[in-house]
Amino acid sequence: PPVIVRDGQATTLDGAGGALVGFGRTDRDTAVLPLERGDVLVLYTDGLIERRHTPLREGLDQLLAVSAEVRTRDAAGIGEELLSRVGAAREDDVAVVVVRIPDPEVDATTAHRSPRRRRWLLPGEPASIGRACHALVRTAATWGIEDVSNAELVVSELVANAVLHGWGHVTLRLLDTGEGMRIEVEDSNPAPPVATDGHPGRVGGFGIQIVARLADWGWRPTPNGKLVWAKVRADGELVADPQPVEVSED
Repeated sequence: PPVIVRDGQATTLDGAGGALVGFGRTDRDTAVLPLERGDVLVLYTDGLIERRHTPLREGLDQLLAVSAEVRTRDAAGIGEELLSRVGAAREDDVAVVVVRIPDPEVDATTAHRSPRRRRWLLPGEPASIGRACHALVRTAATWGIEDVSNAELVVSELVANAVLHGWGHVTLRLLDTGEGMRIEVEDSNPAPPVATDGHPGRVGGFGIQIVARLADWGWRPTPNGKLVWAKVRADGELVADPQPVEVSED
């Protein structure tokens, strides 16, 4: 059933039960619930809450508990938090639709407390480079960040490297640190990123040189490959003397 979050309380909309859509020939019951400012409506497929060897009710209870705790103020952020906290161990395809009714008065005083982080899972194909840049620009607009030209170039280079040298899916994460944008790109290739030494005969590696000029960056191994991170300053200031970066847990 759909979930409604109102005044910090999450409940299911059980007013109109019946057969699943597409099944049965009888008339379906209907119910109406007017939405109010600040209300959050969550629609989802069963893959979000269904697990083998776990009662479905337990998964639904977890969804209700997490939905009531989320403090993010935009629909995309709410959906991302639900996926990361409830759907992290999913065993089936998942679709989540979140609708939030704006509350201008409350949002104006609490927006600064809303976590600003996003995550996308992209296929390892060239088209994902453009998708990643579009996701960055769209997210920055939502967060009220105006100039993201440096961050956009960093995302383009890191995702391009992951697509070219990695395999499988590419994970993109964005975090507004308050001092700029932190970008994380994860792929399944454990080999470290390598920057060229500037020799004209070298092939490849110039993308990392660009990243090093625009941001502080590093990388670390992960259980399934590696994660490359970059911190782009909000003021657009370039890195004065970029140096090769060793493995970093930052």
